[in-house]
Amino acid sequence: MTAQKRGAENLQDVAMSASVISGEMIDRQGLVGMDDYLRTIPGVTYYEFGAGRSSIVIRGISADPQESAQTTGTYINETPITSLGDFGNSSPELKLVDVERVEILRGPQGTLYGASSVGGTVRIITAQPRLDAFSGSVATTLSSTGDPGGTNYHGEGILNMPLVENVFAVRAVAYSYENSGYYKNIAASDPVKSASAARTGALALDRDDVGNSSFRGGRVSARWVPSSRLDVELMVLGQSIEQDGNPYADLELGGFRQARYSRVSTRRGEYTEDDLGISNLVVNYDADRFAFTSSTSWIGYENTQDWDVGQFWTFLYEDDAPIFIRNDTDSDSFIQEFRVTSEWNHPVNFLAGAYYEDLDQTGAQIVEWDGDPALDPFAGALIFDGTFRTQREQLAFFGELSWDITPALSATVGARRFDYDTESTEFGEGLVAGDGFALDSESRESGENYKVNVSYAPADESLYYAQWAQGFNPGYPLSSAGSNCDIDGDGLLDGIGLAPQDQVLADTLNSYEIGSALSFAGGRILLRTAAYYNEWKDFPILLVADCAVGFLFNAGEASTRGVELEGSALLDAQWRLDFSAAYTQGELTSDAPGLGVDGDRLPGTPEYTANLGLQFDTLLRGLPAYARADLAYVGGFYNNLQEEGEEIGDYTTLNLSAGLRLGRWDLQLFVHNVTDSDGTTWIYRFDEYPSAFLLRPRTAGVKLRYHLGRQR
Repeated sequence: MTAQKRGAENLQDVAMSASVISGEMIDRQGLVGMDDYLRTIPGVTYYEFGAGRSSIVIRGISADPQESAQTTGTYINETPITSLGDFGNSSPELKLVDVERVEILRGPQGTLYGASSVGGTVRIITAQPRLDAFSGSVATTLSSTGDPGGTNYHGEGILNMPLVENVFAVRAVAYSYENSGYYKNIAASDPVKSASAARTGALALDRDDVGNSSFRGGRVSARWVPSSRLDVELMVLGQSIEQDGNPYADLELGGFRQARYSRVSTRRGEYTEDDLGISNLVVNYDADRFAFTSSTSWIGYENTQDWDVGQFWTFLYEDDAPIFIRNDTDSDSFIQEFRVTSEWNHPVNFLAGAYYEDLDQTGAQIVEWDGDPALDPFAGALIFDGTFRTQREQLAFFGELSWDITPALSATVGARRFDYDTESTEFGEGLVAGDGFALDSESRESGENYKVNVSYAPADESLYYAQWAQGFNPGYPLSSAGSNCDIDGDGLLDGIGLAPQDQVLADTLNSYEIGSALSFAGGRILLRTAAYYNEWKDFPILLVADCAVGFLFNAGEASTRGVELEGSALLDAQWRLDFSAAYTQGELTSDAPGLGVDGDRLPGTPEYTANLGLQFDTLLRGLPAYARADLAYVGGFYNNLQEEGEEIGDYTTLNLSAGLRLGRWDLQLFVHNVTDSDGTTWIYRFDEYPSAFLLRPRTAGVKLRYHLGRQR
């Protein structure tokens, strides 16, 4: 792994809680999306709210994965892609095509990775261009998802071309995923929905394949190594996502069913469109006693969502009306990081760096009637039309100093100084905006994060460490509340009883951790453990007012504590066992008036998770083959402090895969969710009409890959 920004290290030699998923394991387990691999990692919870909209929570550090700012940093190589989507509340999803490994760092990474890494960091490391040989592959997958799902397709191509041997090479990747939806829209068949449609002139259609998605993307990397000192790599990446329908079920209807209107004007149902573009230039220079790194990134991101929200907006119109909301987000970022690391043959070494980010994010939201104009109760009046723009600059300086006190005892101290300058403008008008509003705000925030780590390795087979580290998320301004959310005009939000905040304060975290990395039986058994306690202050939490609008509030103080265990065992020359488990407990440690009381459990994280994998490698008539089974358990949890409503989680999944290498051909058979569990992964927080995201039904398929050129 390279997460400590000091070059490649063996995971067993790293004094921190981390997991690494290799490219080989990604292929053998059939891991494609972030949900496939993150749900197998101890202490990590993954939420997907539709294609391209996701949230990652590590060690319970999130009070609202659905609506609040991200607490886990997400990177592809050197580029952060955290909080790009859904007005800054979700991260985009990248498919695992031609990936070298995925690194998961648990605990705050506030010194090296800065903001949004309060709970931890996830790094996707793509395969570099090979300078020595032509190679590549083409692959296709065909699978079928059980009722009410359908057929899924996948195709990809990888090509590595050394244009000047050992000096310059280009690597190109292209992929396409067509995933069937597994929800049914029964708007026309449901008597309640169809009756409302008749009264309002709405368009109620029955649709199958709701939530079907299309991922299309590509990546080109060019690597130039003119000397043993200089290494330059340019990566350009693009990905587009389209999803028809929102992939959730109405709990009151049961099963995988929902009842949603389609737009009269276009006859199209709900949808999401998502486009991501990244360019990253990394320059590494080795000057004998020092190594210099420059990473320059440009990110462009666009996201559009169109939803039927009539059943949630009954405060505005008592019937289930055809009210649609369209959200558009557009983000552009420039990021520059410089680092220098010492390469001294000396007990003391250092890493120092500077980080600059310039973000420009714009958004628009339109709420409108899309039924029969003659039956429009608002007589054509605008319900809501709003725009916002956020411009943020961040400048940070960071460093770590390490000292090998003895051959067995080491200490590391780190610090990061950060400065934020944020300007926000906001405009809104329409029925729910009261008299309308036009707001301008500016905020400046600065501070420091620190880290102290002490490790002890009495032998090659054992390492023990203790660490104190800090993390933070910057504050940001909030939208104003429309007058419809305070009908009686007492200054308090109806249904909540609190005055709205004009901004979310920065939240901070102190983490205390001990852990170990052990090996037994000559390295055949590997075991990593960690225990931690986190103090979290001023974290944000979402409450929904009677007007069906969510508002964020800083909720005082909380703590999370837990234990993590992860390991593997080579049982003999053919059998391998992988295992992991985590206990996570989070709760308020002080009363938060109107929000919760001391002892309330933090929402959004299961108390127990566990994973077990068993792999068998063999030869079939001289051909390499394998079979693998992976069992995962996710405990129960709630989406609110009061633990009200339906419980989420508490399910078990089983995945099976088997593969065979026939010369240049790879054949893989797989079955995901063998037991056809319909476990709930998240529930939207509109209590009167809860909508649940459910596991994909049993999916079985075959994958075929053909290798080109020289293989590793």
